[in-house]
Amino acid sequence: VTVRHFSNWNSTISKPALMRAYQSADDNENGYISRQEWPYLYKYIQLYHELYMAFYESDIDNDGRITLDELIAVAPKLGLKDAKAIFMEMDTNQGGLVLFDEFCAWMIQHRSRYEWKVKKHIKVNNTNTTTRRRTKKKQQKKSSFVPKLPNGIETDLPFPSTKEGFDALWNDLDVNGNLMLSLAELDKGIVTMLHGTTTTIAKPVLLRAYKYCDVNDDGFVKKSEFRSFFSFVEYFHYLWTLFEKVQTDDDYSDRRISSKETQEHWQKLKPLLSTKSTNSIITNAQELFQAMDSDDGGYVLFAEFCSFMVQQQEEESSSSLSFSNTSKSR
Repeated sequence: VTVRHFSNWNSTISKPALMRAYQSADDNENGYISRQEWPYLYKYIQLYHELYMAFYESDIDNDGRITLDELIAVAPKLGLKDAKAIFMEMDTNQGGLVLFDEFCAWMIQHRSRYEWKVKKHIKVNNTNTTTRRRTKKKQQKKSSFVPKLPNGIETDLPFPSTKEGFDALWNDLDVNGNLMLSLAELDKGIVTMLHGTTTTIAKPVLLRAYKYCDVNDDGFVKKSEFRSFFSFVEYFHYLWTLFEKVQTDDDYSDRRISSKETQEHWQKLKPLLSTKSTNSIITNAQELFQAMDSDDGGYVLFAEFCSFMVQQQEEESSSSLSFSNTSKSR
């Protein structure tokens, strides 16, 4: 199940609360809610909805952030005795403002009425695909490789193209001046950039780019990672468009590729494959599907699709660089 299902089902749940619930329940971080994770999703929706209502009441000027004065003003309603000390604890990045993520983290840790709703861990069998997928993801995130759009493909996204442009954009988004951006801040910035255009970026694209760039898993994108974040957004946006074209047989909201669809769209996918793979070179649709289906689940999810295509481009790039260095030494 994707986050789109829930955003369509219940419009009364705020977007920040829904996204936090979805990310928390998605224990294996593959961008989908499995049957095993399903029961926890509803607990998290209830939890973050309650937290968002408390946050919304605290955010008096409705700018998505809580100031010290705002917290002091609503402290009695929230049952907070020493608002100033609590604000300093909430403001973990010392940016002078409390974001929704920071508010949630503190309230869950210090208020028993919220803590009981948080699951500590989803137990999985050692051979479960969850474990394998997570291990594979950690290995990929250590790489500093940044993918590029294939030759002949031009982006329709209005992102900066110069260092000066990215510096200016960073200054616009980093309103706290703490040299880090949350997923919510990045999402808000991109929505603002695309306002007035016909272009939209799917949430799975944004989430995948964010996870690839957040190398140390602290929940923030640093300035040094900022430009690569937009490169990943461009590339995954391209892959999302391709992914949507390939998964044509299933329901539009199914978001997965079958072996049959891989066979039917082999010619579209073949140009993206590495011809210099360190493993075996893929020569047909069946080999491609098996390689993409990393958890042997019988379908290829968007997260698997992205991981595989990034790996292919990285192998192609590494082989080309190695050949270039060899030629120079001769």
